[in-house]
Order: sequence, then C-alpha cells, then structure tokens
Amino acid sequence: MKQDATRQPLIIDQRSLEEGKTYPILHFLLKHEGLYMNDKDKETGKVAAVKISEPMFVKETVQNLDTKDVYVKLCYRYKGKFHEIEVGMGQLIPSELIKLSGKGLDVSHENHRHIAKFLGEQQKLAPHREVYREVGWHEEEDGNLVFRHHHVLAKEAKPNTTHDTKGGCFQSGA
Repeated sequence: MKQDATRQPLIIDQRSLEEGKTYPILHFLLKHEGLYMNDKDKETGKVAAVKISEPMFVKETVQNLDTKDVYVKLCYRYKGKFHEIEVGMGQLIPSELIKLSGKGLDVSHENHRHIAKFLGEQQKLAPHREVYREVGWHEEEDGNLVFRHHHVLAKEAKPNTTHDTKGGCFQSGA
C-alpha cells in the first residue's frame, strides 16, 4: 500500500474548497458546493455536472505497520460545517458507505455507488503515512532491520512513518 514515490499526493483541504478551488478526479468534480459527477444527456449528447452529494474526500490514508490495518481520514460537510472521521478502508465500499450516513455523510441510496467510486479513486491520490505501536528492533518485509522509537531509524529515511501515540504502548517521560 505504499504510495508511488514518483507521484506527488493530491492534498485537498477544507480551506481550499471554501476558497473556490475545484478538484477534478475521473468524471467527478469536488467543489465547495458539493461533489458533482459529469453526466451525458442521452438526447443532446451534452455533458453536464450533476450534484450527487455534499463535499467529502479522503484527507489521508494511514497504515499500521504492526497490524497491516489501513484506515482513512474522511472529511465531509454536514450542516455547513466540515467534520473528520477515521474509517477502515472496508467502509468505503458501496454497501458499507451508506451506513456512514448516520455520521452525517450525504450518502443516498441512489448515489452511494458513485460516491464510493469517487472516494476509491481519490484515496489513491491522497497523502499516505505509516504508523506503528510496537517499539524496538523490527525486521521489515524486505529483510532490513530497523529500530522503532518516536521515529523509525533505518538505512533510508522514512519521513512518513511515526509512532502511533494515540494507541501505542510507548510512554515517554515515565
């Protein structure tokens, strides 16, 4: 699940949306006013952007190196205010996404598949970081030995890998 090192992540934030920036992703447009999908009129052949929900996007993806679990920080607007929640990647599939309407996400039965498609593609472009809870010496998948403390000490720099201070076992200053 490592991000392609040659591709820069697409950083989307609430402020840039509020300032009027538009983010085109596949046949979707993310704007301050909402998430739009380009739809082609069958009779005229004209393409028009149709609003399918309030704005929502994946702010970042996070993978726990110990458990291999991946979650996303999902940002969405509800009642005019932006909110963030952390959800597992499995909750971005259409059948699970609709359940997040209980948190205030604008996910209708008619559009949940389109929204899931947008979030699935957009999360591939979002910034990615890795966290861990177990500190000490660890062997990575490629066989390299690294030391995990507040940051990973390894042969090559790992700037996107940090200790998960929220759920970790490490107590500093004890």
